[in-house]
Amino acid sequence: MPRYNVDEELEKLAQPIIQAHHPDLKMLKIAYLFREEASISQDKVVAGMACKPSPRDYALHKVDAIVEIAKDVWEEASPQFRQALMDHELSHIRVVMDADTGTPKMDEATNKIMVRIAHHDIEEFEGVLQRHGDYHKNLRSFLEAWPARKEEQKAAKKAGMTAGTPAS
Repeated sequence: MPRYNVDEELEKLAQPIIQAHHPDLKMLKIAYLFREEASISQDKVVAGMACKPSPRDYALHKVDAIVEIAKDVWEEASPQFRQALMDHELSHIRVVMDADTGTPKMDEATNKIMVRIAHHDIEEFEGVLQRHGDYHKNLRSFLEAWPARKEEQKAAKKAGMTAGTPAS
């Protein structure tokens, strides 16, 4: 049975990422946990995950979402990897918005903000991409964004910055 620990380090890392890239998450209470060891899913190491609490866990802890990070992976990770991993997990957490009003939807039974867990924008095999190219619109959008990001990173590196923070 995995062991979990709540850790302020994760929340401290998450707050500026939420501020800069996920402002809608400011209205949520998110729990941040270390899992003692990474799990394996489909032969891949699971460094982190985001999930919604069960109704029972919500009743006990009043958290809207949970970010779980594998402590063994975290301890070996670079600061850049840690930031990217936290940003990735936070990207899974989405506030459900009312299409008509543009405001967060509320769960009528619990009177809490409705949250969903989003899937990745793309999921593809390298071999399929090599054989068939950018055959899908989501894949094209993703690949079109990449060169622009690489140019931003080059400019930031020249300016002595990395991942939006001063180089150390």
